[in-house]
Amino acid sequence: MRLRLTEQLARDDTARVLNDANELVARVSLDDAVEQDLPFFIRVERDVLAADFDKPGALADATDLYFRLRLAGHPAVLCTSGAYENRSPRCHVFAVIDADAERRRWSEEAKSLRADVRNEIRPPWVLHRSGTARSTPMRGIAEEEVLHRLSGEEPVQPLNAASLAFIADGVGDSGDRSADIFRATVILIEHGWPQWEVLFLLQHSDTWLARRYGEALDRRNHPGDTWFARYVWPDAVQRASTERERHLSRVRRLRTLRLRQLLGDAQHRATRATDVKVLELFLQRVEDVMQWDITMASRTLQDDANIGSPTTATAALQRLRDRGLIRRSRQSRVVDPRLRARTFRVLSAADEDLDGLPETPRLEFLFDDVFRQGKGDGPGAGLTYCLLLASEGGCTVEELASRLHADRRTIHRHIDRLLESGLVRLEGDRYAVTGLTPYPGMFAEATIARQDARRRHEHERDSWRSRQ
Repeated sequence: MRLRLTEQLARDDTARVLNDANELVARVSLDDAVEQDLPFFIRVERDVLAADFDKPGALADATDLYFRLRLAGHPAVLCTSGAYENRSPRCHVFAVIDADAERRRWSEEAKSLRADVRNEIRPPWVLHRSGTARSTPMRGIAEEEVLHRLSGEEPVQPLNAASLAFIADGVGDSGDRSADIFRATVILIEHGWPQWEVLFLLQHSDTWLARRYGEALDRRNHPGDTWFARYVWPDAVQRASTERERHLSRVRRLRTLRLRQLLGDAQHRATRATDVKVLELFLQRVEDVMQWDITMASRTLQDDANIGSPTTATAALQRLRDRGLIRRSRQSRVVDPRLRARTFRVLSAADEDLDGLPETPRLEFLFDDVFRQGKGDGPGAGLTYCLLLASEGGCTVEELASRLHADRRTIHRHIDRLLESGLVRLEGDRYAVTGLTPYPGMFAEATIARQDARRRHEHERDSWRSRQ
């Protein structure tokens, strides 16, 4: 596990081994260095922010940077490396930040807290050159969780402006300490924070919430943090779970409504496949981060939605804004203009418009090559399938042609392919979806199966004729 983590952080497979005089004495493979438990450092990957705190007050400064990163949604790890005489421990903060401009911004933030931003650094769990201290993640975080964070697998879930202002500065507090702590805990749970990290924030961060927590403990008879562990956390987990299920149900019904609006209006101009993909990407982000304000750069939009160019992606986004489905957020967080990222609000709908609608699950297949031109069956078949997915009771060929602004011959071609792959079925004169989920390669498999069936039929026919 530690070798995998080191390989994840390292730019190459070389470990630079040090002696106790801080001199480079050998270069060995990462495998050998970890196995022999040597004191070594690595060159970090370009997308890794590695901040080294070794000045007086290092722990407080490192903790401050760590919580700033975490509240901004970045997967970060704080490590300490033993205590020095009359000094706080030396600390390292690691964070994976893909965007170059965003990483540069956080590098400046780290330097403002008296950190040295390193290209070469000792990874977690590696011995100091003195052999007396080891770089250890704070709070006993498990090796699996450290690897999960620093591998980039953890989704970025930044708090929105209102939640961040509440936790950091107490904006919008209720005046009730327990209620405020409970509310903040629910928010952090919804953003994927584990119990130890929420408690770490309450105990050690320089935030309004931490001060509120200290006041609450002073006025209670519970020793230490048992009040939080016994009462606050279990109730907050239950509340967060209930709110998440309610939120997901609303987004799924909204997905149904928006598909019908995009694809079901025969009077509106034809909807492009990229419009549906961009809207679906925003709806998935709303599901993931439990908030309606989503910050997105055009390049991220292009990559995550599997669209050919950022220009095509931003044009689709503009069409969604023109149709009143997405708008620029009025509570936009400050975003580095070099990232070209903007915050948008995905507009929900009134309760009465969502009541009774079926829940449509995430349309992950839109981002695969299932309906991609040249690799799958084309965007036209994808739009046909999406319209059937959002329709109650299915659609006739005439209804599909009218709503998709296509001729009947084109619709029949799409339907034939969807029937062949098992995605739709015919019920009377109406077509409806089956329970099969689209996956990459399914149309190629259907084509191969059809060709095999044709060859078997021709072979049986020729055999029958030869016997006559």
